[in-house]
Amino acid sequence: MPLDRGYEKTARFFDLFASTNDIEFYCGYAKGVREMLDIGAGTGRVAIPLAERGARVVCVEPSPAMLAVFRDKLSRNPDVAAKITLIDDFAASFDLGRKVPVAFMARGFDGFLDDEERRESVANIARHVEPGGVFVFDVWLGYEEWPLRLSDTVVRGDREYRMYDSCKIVDGKTMEFDAVCEVYEAGELVERVEQKGWGSCSTRAEVHGLLDETGFKIRREFGGFDGKPYEEGDDVMVIEAAKL
Repeated sequence: MPLDRGYEKTARFFDLFASTNDIEFYCGYAKGVREMLDIGAGTGRVAIPLAERGARVVCVEPSPAMLAVFRDKLSRNPDVAAKITLIDDFAASFDLGRKVPVAFMARGFDGFLDDEERRESVANIARHVEPGGVFVFDVWLGYEEWPLRLSDTVVRGDREYRMYDSCKIVDGKTMEFDAVCEVYEAGELVERVEQKGWGSCSTRAEVHGLLDETGFKIRREFGGFDGKPYEEGDDVMVIEAAKL
């Protein structure tokens, strides 16, 4: 599997532009569980808040650049680091050697490159969830193409960071992304980083079929991270599935 899914050049900027509106949602699944499994943990965007609240989290992440950022954060917070285990591997191939009560994947499902990788990954996750345990993840359904555009601007001290991105859908299934991060200091451009990324589109029916095939039963579907039930046409689908 290719290591670079679109983060190796821009991982150090990831936290600047990453949304935080799902953190409380995923933290809600930590209550009363001994351990959680974070698939595609990235820079620890969700895992670190979980650990700060006392949860033990096993994090699976294949990107060297994302792991470098994650490890740097942990090096500055030994109390949190003691509650987190990092596994350098893909969702389809990691082997924890035990089962957990809760597995989750935050903003990662769309990063699978094709049906085969999705199936192998979800099957491997199922192997790591104990009977009656849950797998929680979100899927983006509002697919569309857009030209390169300014998507976000963040100011930190005397620096301004600008993120531009575009999306092209190939053969109705594969998403090709272009991201450009520009850094300005005192109004002048001091750095520009370009990154390509890939993912694939899924339908609600395909996700349902995949879960059924891999031994999960859907318990709840949400239309976002505020807990509202999913309705046809929602751009985001968040699924809570139980392991049979």
